[in-house]
Amino acid sequence: GKMFFEFTTDTVVSRRGFYGVYSVDCPNPNFNEHTTISGPQNWRYRDTITVSCKTGYSFSADMFTTSFLTLTCQFGGVWSNTIPRCQPVYCGLPPVVTNGYYYNGSGVVYDQEVRYQCYPGFNMIGSETVICTSTNTWTNTPACQGAVCPSAPLIPNGQRRIVSGDLSSYASIIKYECDPGYELVGEPILFCQSDNQWTSSVPSCRRLQCSLPNIMNAVLSRTTFANYEDTMTVSCATG
Repeated sequence: GKMFFEFTTDTVVSRRGFYGVYSVDCPNPNFNEHTTISGPQNWRYRDTITVSCKTGYSFSADMFTTSFLTLTCQFGGVWSNTIPRCQPVYCGLPPVVTNGYYYNGSGVVYDQEVRYQCYPGFNMIGSETVICTSTNTWTNTPACQGAVCPSAPLIPNGQRRIVSGDLSSYASIIKYECDPGYELVGEPILFCQSDNQWTSSVPSCRRLQCSLPNIMNAVLSRTTFANYEDTMTVSCATG
């Protein structure tokens, strides 16, 4: 490089000699694209710059505890501090979701995402995707809610029994039986599925039917089948 001196005469005071300091420039810091620089960028002696990271990025070295750093080009072409590097903010492992798990993702640093999935029998509440934010936290984590079927009702002339679970939660098993004199119409066992529906409709109980007795020389009071607890009269034919 070159150094230029300019001397100005003084009509009052007489002085002798001069003093100058010359130094080579500092090397180019080669900041990455995630870095913001304020100040002259010629890297000359005594130049001072302020360095910070863009949103979502921070200094990689633990020694830098502030969000910005001042660098001065010192005598001999040496920077006054270690050259910082900006790296994406780290969010840590994704949060644990009860009855679910994360199964796919691009990473755990700024602007990267992770996807969740619920175990069978559970439905997702919220977005399946969480994103690492600039504040090194994840966006709202979804929840996995167990499937809920319509409450299994009682049936007339029958009994409802819980085999497993309860009256509405996923994987619950309900068994229906009819009282004596009644027969079941429909499936006796219902299973609460992951789609919030039972495996079949609720059954019903209907009265058993009795066939008409075959009695010779008799007259019956009815000509159709009799239901449970119905009555009829039998009389003998004339003669």
